Amino acid sequence: MTDSYKKAMAKAAQDDADAVANAAELEDGPDQGASPLTTEPAPPEDGSPKFNSAAFYDEIRDSLFGGSLSQGQVDGHNILGMACSIAGLDPVLEQSAYILATAYHETAQTMQPIEEYGGWNTDYAPWFGRGFVQLTWEENYDKQQQKLDTVEQVHLYDIPYQVHDDYNLALDPRTSALITVGGMRDGDFTGKKLSDYIKPGSVDYVNARRIVNGTDCAEQIADYASKYEDALKIGMEG
Repeated sequence: MTDSYKKAMAKAAQDDADAVANAAELEDGPDQGASPLTTEPAPPEDGSPKFNSAAFYDEIRDSLFGGSLSQGQVDGHNILGMACSIAGLDPVLEQSAYILATAYHETAQTMQPIEEYGGWNTDYAPWFGRGFVQLTWEENYDKQQQKLDTVEQVHLYDIPYQVHDDYNLALDPRTSALITVGGMRDGDFTGKKLSDYIKPGSVDYVNARRIVNGTDCAEQIADYASKYEDALKIGMEG
């Protein structure tokens, strides 16, 4: 399942964004344009399975989004999905499900990077929270800038990465997706990482919340992750 899912995500990333939107029967909304991160990956291996984006979106539209999806929500899923596919996650399906569930919760279901409410009034302004997962404090912006500079796709697709030099770049969906996925994989946010709780043969979605924020809303986010896992499996089977 893990290898086939990786191949399927790479294959799905080549789908035209408008075709995905039409297949998902989206509500009318602005087309935010395709990101190089989602439209120009290396081609998949011959014979790799095709991920059924329409089936995936059909499932989450009902199970997580109350029957409708905006273009921005689809774009956010696509960008996070590609960030997951290049991150070397293992098991990629379950870890991807938890990343999507975290972004769903942290962005209030918008699936777009957001700013921390009241951020300019914090002690750490202007380095307050921004992103799919909130990046805070100047030293962390600096750390992520240095880390992103080492990511091949950042330079290949000209993704803005200088988040310490310009903190608003942490709101770019491509940039934030790489920060979120890499940060959860490597334990950048709390010292806890995905493989501490989600590994081959062992999945603990509840305690995985410690990767980002202690046990806050842990059960709720675990439920989201289970629904995303189901949807990803449906996409694989479809």
